[in-house]
Amino acid sequence: MARERVEAYFKQLSDVLARRAKRITVDWRHDEALGQIQLDDDMFVFVVVSWAGDEYYIEYMIGDENAVIQSRHIGLLDEAVAIVKEAHELARKMKIVE
Repeated sequence: MARERVEAYFKQLSDVLARRAKRITVDWRHDEALGQIQLDDDMFVFVVVSWAGDEYYIEYMIGDENAVIQSRHIGLLDEAVAIVKEAHELARKMKIVE
């Protein structure tokens, strides 16, 4: 059931962000999903959702794969933070986080 809830979360998040992102992908592992929302070359919002039973954990990261933000991407920070807030609000509504 946990994976299904996370799948539904990323489906809704992808639908909401489809026009704001260059690309959205989700990599699945046994008990973790890594969502990559690409805003520009080397500029992403990462959303990591992991679960154990009925407990969920969510983390966010902004930047490239090392969480580094290049100076040319400073103009995208407001959009990246807005996406994190939107992703978190959706997770809250879906009872993935409190």
